[in-house]
Amino acid sequence: MEYRLSAVGSGRRLAVSGEPAAFMSYARFNDAHDDGQLSAFRERLAAEVRAQTGREFVIFQDRADIVWGQNWQRRIMETLDVVTLLLVVVTPGFFGSAACRAEVARFLQREEELGRSDLILPVYYISAREMDDPAVRESDEMARVLASRQFADWRELRFEPFTSPLARKAIAQLASQMRETFWQQAEAVTGPTERAGTEDQVTARSESLTYVGDALRRKPLNGPPPGGPSVLVSVLSGHTGRGWYNGGIPAMAFSPDGNLLASGGGDQTIRIWKMATGTPVRTLTGHEWGVKSVAFSPDGNLLASGGHDQTIRIWETATGTPVRTLTGHNRAVNSVAFSPDGTLLASGGSDQTIRIWETATGTPVRTLTGHNRAVNSVAFSPDGTLLASGGDDKTIRIWETATGTPVRTLTGQKHPVNSVAFSPDGTLLASAGDYRSVRIWETATGTLVRALIGHTGRPGWSEVRAVAFSRDGNLLASAGYDKTVRIWEAATGVPVRTLTGHTGGLQAVVFSPDGNLLASAGEDQIVRLWG
Repeated sequence: MEYRLSAVGSGRRLAVSGEPAAFMSYARFNDAHDDGQLSAFRERLAAEVRAQTGREFVIFQDRADIVWGQNWQRRIMETLDVVTLLLVVVTPGFFGSAACRAEVARFLQREEELGRSDLILPVYYISAREMDDPAVRESDEMARVLASRQFADWRELRFEPFTSPLARKAIAQLASQMRETFWQQAEAVTGPTERAGTEDQVTARSESLTYVGDALRRKPLNGPPPGGPSVLVSVLSGHTGRGWYNGGIPAMAFSPDGNLLASGGGDQTIRIWKMATGTPVRTLTGHEWGVKSVAFSPDGNLLASGGHDQTIRIWETATGTPVRTLTGHNRAVNSVAFSPDGTLLASGGSDQTIRIWETATGTPVRTLTGHNRAVNSVAFSPDGTLLASGGDDKTIRIWETATGTPVRTLTGQKHPVNSVAFSPDGTLLASAGDYRSVRIWETATGTLVRALIGHTGRPGWSEVRAVAFSRDGNLLASAGYDKTVRIWEAATGVPVRTLTGHTGGLQAVVFSPDGNLLASAGEDQIVRLWG
């Protein structure tokens, strides 16, 4: 069978002969060192794709598919010209192999020819400095490309038998990603093609999917995935810097329309990413110390940021132009939040105060006092009548927005409160920071509804740093220093799933407005997008 693919945006048509297939690029030493485990992985993955598609599927591996005596480099190049995907097994040895690098370079060229950006699928098998060290990564173009792609993290699964539920589920998820890519290719078929001889004309077609182009353009037909995001769809890298004041990504926010993601880092920058492509739109500079918090205005026209430099900065979203700088806090600004109508901006600082500002002018409206240690998080209720704050004094305080009058204080936590978030209907308030737990409170009474236990870690390294409700309020996500994101049923507290892959403690988590994506970020200076 021959598929005729239309190169996106170019009007050109390229012929790709043969059934959908893939090529596995890897360092042979790693397969030998692990007693043929990569070869076994290839076989099981190919079988799983066949199970999910009902069609014969081949993953080419040079050891098995090169005819004896044939020039192997020529064979690889010919194979690359007909396969659909390049499966890259990422290890230190891969980066040291000129042949592996050449295979990726050839496939990048193939993507350009086809107008695609999703045909290279890295499997992160053994930790490599080229991927994990920002300085090394920035100096290696191949590493930057691979780190920017959606990848399957196999570093822990490498030690699991293929028969274990974890390994089987991971293989099924990876096969599902590959299956979607094949369907995207089939959707590009432009009409019937004639087969050799007297066979009837056939028209290749696929199921009706709206997943087109890059994985970040996915918009499922039936809304957010059941149980929330579960598959890693992209990795965004670019932030740099280490240390207490200059490390990690503690701040993220989606624009109201979901088209942009802002991330604030310890490297003193704010990066704005286009979700349709996963590419950076612009980098905002101006803070003199690390950025602690970011928030879009409800109309999406403005972006606010707070930082260690004790300032709040307002930016035009469309241009990145600085609008104004608000001063008043005399220590770090840990959190910023716009009121639902966009007229007010709240900020919480390490100076133990909460400050309310007029958005249009930057004029200070009032200062709220009551916390006796740093304020780490502020959040407006959905109707804008209440403001919640959480701090290092282990309390959550609820205030009247209009007057600044304290309504109630929620106590009982034994550790600092790092994050607070209202449910979309305003009836619940979630908090993070307690030792290994997330707490859900009734807003109207301050009654503790339930504690969600699941995050792990030894004392001092077990904090939950951030919480976020999905737009429909059905799910709650929490991000912890145990390097995991955990998704819970908000109504019952039942754990739904755990997302792993980060190599450092997590500092931020946020749902996209439509609930299709979840972004997580932290000390490894990587933003991971799950769908």
